[in-house]
Amino acid sequence: MKAIISKIIDQKRKNGNFILKPEQQELLKTFLNFDMKEDWIDGKDLTKIGKLIHTHSKNVMDTENDVLNKVRVWSIESLESDKIDRIRGYKYEESEDRAEIEEAFKAYSQLSPIADQIKLIRETRAMVNGKLPKAERERREREEIKGNLDPQLKDALDQTTARFRQIIKDHFIAYYTRKVERAIEFHAKPEPAQGEYKDIEQRRIYGQWRKTRSYFDEVVTSATKEGVYTYKTAKQLVEMAEWIADTQSQSFFFKMADKMGGMINGTNLIEVKEAISHSNPFESSMVFTFQEDTQFTIINKIVRNTSPLGTPFYQYPCTFHDAKVQGEKVNAPNEYSVKKAFNEVYGMAICLNNL
Repeated sequence: MKAIISKIIDQKRKNGNFILKPEQQELLKTFLNFDMKEDWIDGKDLTKIGKLIHTHSKNVMDTENDVLNKVRVWSIESLESDKIDRIRGYKYEESEDRAEIEEAFKAYSQLSPIADQIKLIRETRAMVNGKLPKAERERREREEIKGNLDPQLKDALDQTTARFRQIIKDHFIAYYTRKVERAIEFHAKPEPAQGEYKDIEQRRIYGQWRKTRSYFDEVVTSATKEGVYTYKTAKQLVEMAEWIADTQSQSFFFKMADKMGGMINGTNLIEVKEAISHSNPFESSMVFTFQEDTQFTIINKIVRNTSPLGTPFYQYPCTFHDAKVQGEKVNAPNEYSVKKAFNEVYGMAICLNNL
């Protein structure tokens, strides 16, 4: 990969001048030395890099251009390793130039690592209009939020989140295990006929069968043309459940951290007490006690729901209770009214616009 890109950078005209402009050479050098852990690149620059490599690769490969022209390559992305078979050309089997097409195919295969690298960078390290991807911005924001949390609040949220994570993990292990069992039962039955155009009932049955098969695809590892299916192992099911548990529990943690943002700091919080009772599937009460006879209770309920297609997901309703500020009761306490009271009494400038 590096050899091909270096040759593209070093191309010269007959008069000794470089073919590429200095800024184009710099772009390719950036790609050549790209560090996947540290570096970021604008998506537009990555597109320019792809076009440069696509345009100039023919000039630096050993295969003759007339042979390479037997195969139409539309872009560098078409040379990704999972797409490389598609570049053999139209009616390859009937072609009189099969030997040359094979030679071109072999030559272009040298570029698949470059195409794969471009794809990987675009998916994980590319910026959009100078902005970091949403996932990276969220990760950095979360690091900042965690760093600014009051230690007592962070400890309480960490403990609650750890318990919630285990509940989610156990639930999804059971869910996926049962899904595999149902998939085995489903695939053991014969595939129904598609039915003729006017056979509405049979076509309905076949359509429902296809939807059900798609639902089980998540736990199917592979399927042969003969209809023999293999399924994810117990270890793979646990890994799937752990990934969901990590994602869901972190979403809960940062939602709670955001709700408490601006209200909790080291100068006014005395203690956080937590009482736990299991609900559907989880409930936690956190009692916050502040100086000057100020306190409130938050009840977190993590509720499991199911989508119309049968996929479970979670919601995090959070309610305020027993709130008072400097001894004055807050009527009908909710997030808005409690934060508004804190603003009025302590001048904490908590944003209320989105509540």
